[in-house]
Amino acid sequence: MKLLLKVALFTVVMPGTFAGLLPVLIAGDRAVAGGATLGLALGLFALGLVLYLRSAWDFAAFGSGTPAPIDAPKRLVTRGFYRYTRNPMYVASLTVVLGWATLFGAAVLVAYAMLLSATGSFVAHVMATSPEAAINSAQETNEPMR
Repeated sequence: MKLLLKVALFTVVMPGTFAGLLPVLIAGDRAVAGGATLGLALGLFALGLVLYLRSAWDFAAFGSGTPAPIDAPKRLVTRGFYRYTRNPMYVASLTVVLGWATLFGAAVLVAYAMLLSATGSFVAHVMATSPEAAINSAQETNEPMR
């Protein structure tokens, strides 16, 4: 139960901010789409939510960890959407951001999604090419102050 609470907290803080709050703030007071465009936006939201929740569940239930780097899974997760992509939570978050872009008809949100994608790709590249250096760097920055 404690693990699921940690996953929920991470979800509210990270994807909740980057895929929820920030896109709405960026969109400002744009009008919401209607008709088929609204349906498409809602479909993107639903798809992103399902992708994220299943991936987070796999992290907790199978990997015994959370999406937060400071409490990563103890085992490599290779089931669910992790069979098809290395970062299904990024894909889920980007899908939700594209849902916001569709809902508001905001090209600036497509650019924001591209920025998030580039940032996620960079982090994944660093972890893939030098995981020890990335882990050491993360541990150094998370040490308590003395």
